[in-house]
Amino acid sequence: MISKNNGQIFLSALVLLATLLFFSWCWGIKHSSLEKYVSYSATFSSVDGLQVGAPIFSRGIEVGTVKSIHLNSDQDNASVAFLLKKGLLLPKDSSLILSKSMMGGSSLELIPGKSQVFLSYGDSLLKTISQPSLEQKISNYAFGGSVQN
Repeated sequence: MISKNNGQIFLSALVLLATLLFFSWCWGIKHSSLEKYVSYSATFSSVDGLQVGAPIFSRGIEVGTVKSIHLNSDQDNASVAFLLKKGLLLPKDSSLILSKSMMGGSSLELIPGKSQVFLSYGDSLLKTISQPSLEQKISNYAFGGSVQN
């Protein structure tokens, strides 16, 4: 009877240990991957179709992702926080363009500038462009409006 209880206790302890090791391994992977990215922000007049998790491309290569989107307190524009791969030097005159796909999704295109002065981690990118959607372009053409960025 005693040996059966000892076996159950040993097996339970082994399962508990394996579970703890698995969760600590998962936690380590999650936190080590966060250290590979740094945060920046930008302000757009419109973020139509942009979602958290949307990719950021530079020269056709994915270099980051959208972290959060919120309306500024003055409600005149939207702030976008985004993560870029660590080690990517971002000149101060770089641009971030919101581009929309034909299927309705949006992504950001990072155009590096020529400045020799670089943004620090956490800084805000000042040059942003919101591309008008296809519907906006057609509407502006049909009703004589102008296309604005």
